[in-house]
Amino acid sequence: PYVTGNHGRHSTSIIIKGFDWAQVITYTVNLVLDCSGSIIEHELRQ
Repeated sequence: PYVTGNHGRHSTSIIIKGFDWAQVITYTVNLVLDCSGSIIEHELRQ
């Protein structure tokens, strides 16, 4: 595996067997955080 860090903030891509796990993990985490944020906002408004 090789590491590339020229994409900007926190997007160091570790590519294993041609699959960008870092990108997938980052996408998933952002998705979860977005959902959590929306739920928390909704709860706070009530």
